[in-house]
Order: sequence, then C-alpha cells, then structure tokens
Amino acid sequence: MRKGVLSMRIEALSELSDSPLPQTDGSKLNPFFDPSRPSDRHVKFLRLLGGGGHGYVFEVIIDSQRYALKIFKFYNPQAHRPLTHLGIPSDTITPQVDPFFAECRAFGRLIQCGLNGDIGVHCYGYIKLPVEFESMITRSMAARSIGGFCWDRPSQGELSQGGPSQLEPFRGIVKELVSGDPFTSEMVEEMGADLLKLSNIGVYPIDIKEDNYRGGRLTDFSASWTFPHVMLSFEGRPAFAIQLQEELLGKMIQEVPVSAEEGR
Repeated sequence: MRKGVLSMRIEALSELSDSPLPQTDGSKLNPFFDPSRPSDRHVKFLRLLGGGGHGYVFEVIIDSQRYALKIFKFYNPQAHRPLTHLGIPSDTITPQVDPFFAECRAFGRLIQCGLNGDIGVHCYGYIKLPVEFESMITRSMAARSIGGFCWDRPSQGELSQGGPSQLEPFRGIVKELVSGDPFTSEMVEEMGADLLKLSNIGVYPIDIKEDNYRGGRLTDFSASWTFPHVMLSFEGRPAFAIQLQEELLGKMIQEVPVSAEEGR
C-alpha cells in the first residue's frame, strides 16, 4: 500500500481507558485521554501515511492538534506457540511480544527515563477505537476504489484457541507527527549512540530500517524487546540483540542511495 494515497474524513469516538498497558511486570504506557478530565474524544482521520506488518499509520486531529496515530493489527497468541512449547505461559508471553504491547512497553520505558521525544518520536499514550471503525475505513476506501486493510482478525477456529475476540476494540498509539527524511549522513553516528542508550535502559529495537526513522529518531518500537522480556531471558540474548542492531544499522546505511543521501 503506497504511503499518503488516502485522504479521508472519518471521525471515530475513542473509548475511555483508565489503566496503563500492558497489565504485567515492567514499563507501561498511559492512555492518551485522562479519564478524570473531560475532553473531546473524537478522532478525525485525515489521511493514510503508511502501513506495515504490524499496523497502519494515519494523520489525525484530536482536540485540534495533529498527530500520527498507529492502529495495530490484531495479534494471535498462536504466533508464539514455539515459546509455549518451552513451558512459558501464554499470558506471560503475549504482553511482551504482541506488537502493540511491545511498543507500549518501549515508549513507557523511554517516558520513565525522561527520554520521550529524544531517541524516539514523542509518544502521547494509547487509545482504543470501537469495532465500528473498521466499517468506516472500509467504506471510505471503497468510495475511492482503493484496496482494503488487512487487520488479521481471527477466524472462528482461532477464537476457540485463544485468539482476540471479534468484538475486541482497535488499539492505537498516538505519536508526534513528523515529516521529512528518515536521516542524513550527519545523523548516523548519533543514531548508533542512541541504540546504545536504549540498550542501557533495557530497550532493544530489532527492526532497524529506514522506514522506522524520521529525522534520525526511531518512530516504531513494535518489534522491540523491553526488559523484562522472555527473549532476553535466554543466555546471550542481550548481546545478540546489540549485535543484530549494529548489523541492521550498517546494512540500512549501505542501502541508502548516494544520490538520495546527498539530496538530504
């Protein structure tokens, strides 16, 4: 799906949430809307900015402010079956490896450490949207003869095996709206230093690629391991994660065309 092709005028009413997520050990992310303070919970969708394996990013207006809102696909616990075969309970794994929870935990840790908006883009919290959001989006895209979204909703068979409910609300994370290039050659050294800072606070992004950067800052933590994490409990895994980051960063830099880099 090409970025920036969909302009829309959709308005959805966010559900109220009052609990930080995920509800497990470790860092958590607070809801965007403060339930103790009245506010306009309408989310106005302006356009699609892009999409990937874990969800879609939209430009939205909330309370007269523009943000980037990442709406996540549904996560099926069957995806981590190999870990459950090792005797690790599913209710321990899901809050750590579900991409939505992974991003909540990473941004929560950055906020805890006073690094929100520094190493990564600024995060403002999570929101939940009702199931009706899907039909709104579908109608908007059909009117423009554009292919639909794939939200990875589970089948009835998967529901019986512990997948998400068909009535489960959509989950999203509200972030700073950033434009411009992913990075410039002058930013590369600092980007490497930022990954080291992240590992020092127990956050290991393992999906280092050009699409996940804006202005030298990470925008996506949905494939990150944040301590405590089941993948970091195996011997040598933290060192492996750091080595993987270095390799991916080096590969990303090499793959940036010289002409594009010079034009930045």
